[in-house]
Amino acid sequence: ADVAFTATGGGPAVRDTRRIGAGEVVRVAVPVQFETTETGAGSVVLSVEAETGDALRLDDRVGIVAAVEPALPVELVTAANTGDAASAAFFMERALAPHPSAGVRVTVASEVDAAVDGRSVTVLVEAEARTDDELRRLRERLDAGAGVVWVCDSAEAVRAVGRFDASAVAGGGSEWVEGEAQAWRVAEERLPVLAGPTRAAVERLTFARRTRGLAADGAEVLLRFADGSPAVISRAIGRGRLTVVGADLSPASSDFVKSPLFVPVLQELLNHTLEPVSPPHN
Repeated sequence: ADVAFTATGGGPAVRDTRRIGAGEVVRVAVPVQFETTETGAGSVVLSVEAETGDALRLDDRVGIVAAVEPALPVELVTAANTGDAASAAFFMERALAPHPSAGVRVTVASEVDAAVDGRSVTVLVEAEARTDDELRRLRERLDAGAGVVWVCDSAEAVRAVGRFDASAVAGGGSEWVEGEAQAWRVAEERLPVLAGPTRAAVERLTFARRTRGLAADGAEVLLRFADGSPAVISRAIGRGRLTVVGADLSPASSDFVKSPLFVPVLQELLNHTLEPVSPPHN
């Protein structure tokens, strides 16, 4: 028999007709386009109904609720060539694309604008933020409620993070370590993606170049290295949140960026970095 299907939600209703034999199972593909503006975001109900003509219509309908997030401006700050597959920036730019974003803007530290329009996140990887003015603009973003993810992937980056936020390093004692590969360890399951079977896979990742001496005081420790030292920390600054990843993510240092874990872990870090910060109380 010819059976008509009607799909609603996520745009104009879509109709399709299929010939279905007795006991046959068919798949119906329905294109859905979500609106990611502030007004269009939220819960969207998607339903597909087969028009069989019987009295029990509820038996012929299936539906799901999809959570649609508003568009998120993402800025990737790097001095590396994003077209070079030997760089972490190459993988970072492509991994940021699946995030529900308004587009990834690639720039250098000297061109970061302090102005922030709504929710946004800035990711620094293989970046050269060295001048006081560059660090000031990043701080103003945090004060305005934006998120900053800083991959501390060189000795220069360790010094820059220390100048930017002295409390992120252990009394100025942070150092850059090479040739001493360390695996990650899940400190606390603050990120949902780190729970369950994924945890074992994450803890098999090793990093040959890393920062030793990130400070845990006043910060959330999301991941540690096998020696117990903090590997990924996050803390509130102003109205925003700074997340520091203390490792070189390039393929020469780790297989992380080439693993299927990279995109989900990165997106969890972005989501965590954008969590609302409670104002200080007297």
